[in-house]
Formats: sequence, C-alpha cells, structure tokens
Amino acid sequence: MNKRSILLVDDEPMVLIAMERIFGTMLDCQVVKAASGAEALKILEQQPFDIVVSDMSMPGMSGAKFLDIVHELYPRAMRMVLSGRSSRDQGLSTVGSAHQYFMKPGDVMTISKRLRGVLSLREMLPAEGLGPIIAKVDTLPSAPDIYRELEEEVNRPDTSAEAIGRIIEKDVAMSAKTLQLVNSAFFGLREHVSRPAQAAALLGTSLLKSLVLAVHVFSSVSKTDPRSAFVKKLWAHSLNTGMAVREIALMEKAGQEAVEEAYIAGLFHDIGKLIIAMNLPDAHDHIERMIAEKNMLNTLAEREALGATHSEIGAYLLALWGFSNAVVEAAVFHGAPRDNGKTDGFPILAAVHVANVLDHEASDSKNVAHAVLDTAWLDKSGLAEKPSAWRAALGSA
Repeated sequence: MNKRSILLVDDEPMVLIAMERIFGTMLDCQVVKAASGAEALKILEQQPFDIVVSDMSMPGMSGAKFLDIVHELYPRAMRMVLSGRSSRDQGLSTVGSAHQYFMKPGDVMTISKRLRGVLSLREMLPAEGLGPIIAKVDTLPSAPDIYRELEEEVNRPDTSAEAIGRIIEKDVAMSAKTLQLVNSAFFGLREHVSRPAQAAALLGTSLLKSLVLAVHVFSSVSKTDPRSAFVKKLWAHSLNTGMAVREIALMEKAGQEAVEEAYIAGLFHDIGKLIIAMNLPDAHDHIERMIAEKNMLNTLAEREALGATHSEIGAYLLALWGFSNAVVEAAVFHGAPRDNGKTDGFPILAAVHVANVLDHEASDSKNVAHAVLDTAWLDKSGLAEKPSAWRAALGSA
C-alpha cells in the first residue's frame, strides 16, 4: 500500500511546521506544505493527495475558492478547513466544497483522529472508483413531497426555524446536511447537536431560507425520475427505523443524548443506498435487477456490482461529514453486527440492527430477501432477550 499523503495549505509558516509534525506522526503519512492556494494547485498538478487541509484567510486566492477548485478537479481528496476564526459566512462559502471545518490550533489533534477513522473506512472501498465519487458528494436529494413541503414553508412570510426543522427532521438527506453544517466548527458550539430540528433552530430562519433558496444546499428527486419510487420507499424505511430505534433507546432508559444519537443512527443507516441510486444509476439499476431476478440480498448484489456495499459507502460519507463513531458504526455494521463485536454503553448498533430487520419483516414482500436477526451475536453480547421485548413494545410481535 502506498503511503498516505496530505497537503497542508496555510500562509503562516509556523502553523505549517506545527501541523506537519502532528499530522505526520498521528497519520503516518507523507506531508507536503504550500503557502498559498496557487502554490498548492501547482503541487496538485504533479501528484495526487489523499487529504487536503486548507486555511480560509490567505492572501490572493481564498481558501474557499481553492477548495472549490480541488472539489472539481481532484475529487479523490478529502477536503478539510482548518481556520483561525469562526465565521458563519466563511462556513457557508465552503458548504459544497469542504467535508469538515475545524478551528486552529485546538482542533489539530481532533482532525488527525477524525482523518484516521475516515482513512480506515476508505480501505473498505475498491482501490479505484468509489472513493472519488463519494468524496465529491456535497448534498443528497430528498423525497419530492418533503422537498415541496420545505419550499412552501420557507416561502411563507410567517415561517419559523421550528416549523422548517420539523420538516427537515422527516427527511434523511436534509437531516444529514443540516447536522453536518451545524456541528461544523464555524458555529462555535460547545456541545454536539444530534437532533435535526434543534440544528435547524440553531441555524435560524434567515440562514435556513438562504440555504434553501440561494445556496441550494437541499435538492429533490424529480417525480418523473424512475428512481423516485425507490427514494420514497427508502425514506419511509429509514424514518421507521429511526423512530423505532429512538423508542428502543427510551425503553432502555438511555440518556437524552444517546436517544437522539440513536434516532440519527437509525435514520442514516441506509444512506449508502441513496448515494448509489443518485450517483451510480446504472449500478443501481443492475443491483435492483439482481435482487428481483435472483432473490439476492442487497449487500451481495452490491458487492458483485460495485465491490462494496451500501453500508460501507454510507459509513464512509458519514465519517467524511464528521458524524460520531456510533452513527458511522451503525451504518457500516447494521446488517452484520458480528463484524463489529462492541457493545459499549447503550447498544445503538443492536437497536439499529433489530429495528432495521423488524421494519423489513413488516413491509417487504415475502419473496424479497432481507437481513435476519443475528441471534448468535445478540446472545454473545448479552442481548438475547432484548429483540422479543423490543418487538412487542414496537407492535411488531
């Protein structure tokens, strides 16, 4: 395996030296430094990089403009902002080009840990092809009916962030993007936000309107698109799973933060299917045919068509966007929790695994193959009796 490479871009020499030492040690990677966006682009012409970390306020080309170019020309690279000041305007200027936004100097260690996790997930993907496609995803489309409801709400003269938030919380794509934005360092929040509605309230009505009407950070699948029915079904399953996982967390008397994180983990567990459908339409169609004609599990069909599953693809994007380990792990392991083997604290992964299977049992046709409960893993994890109790409480007995 080639050694990982990282390009650091900052006009402050001492900052570059400090970052070189930390990133080089923690990530065991080749570090290349550039003092400006223009210099960095010349370097990028000569060699590819796994990671690009850029300051925002530099003379000449701004960090936002530089990352826009990297996003377009070098989609393989993970794109991170490491800025010296918190600014919503700066954050919005990178909404489509940066995966995460950190503050210096305090976040240098944090970004190193985050990148290490993202890199390990990328190793699950085929060496070429999928990584650049996922890294270039800056937003995901919403179900048409919910997007229309959002547009109507933001155009109401008496709308509020709370009303907009209630709509956002019902949609996978809107929730993911809103949480990615509000948890970025440019907001300067001291606590991590797990509720999409709370995130919308923190963004505020004016900023939400800007995101919808001007920045176009949200989008919709056209009703005439043949994939719209698939997206609608996926939205319903994701919402059902998220709500079921939240109920399970409440039943298990988890703390409020764990309850909200559990909901997000359930809501986002199949986000990789949305990535495949909207960015790899030919592969999506081929996968759906294999599932229908051969009664294959979707993960087996995906592995055959792409060399990776929706679980791995979704987890990679969620890690790129800075979501918590619990949410990422639920995405990658919800179909095969035995591959993870951890049950620390409230078992969010177990709850997502069980809720996912129960919803498929309730809604899928009998001749459609879907994941089944991993009873051996649940027993080994000391959770053998939980599915029956959860099933009864959720009305799935």
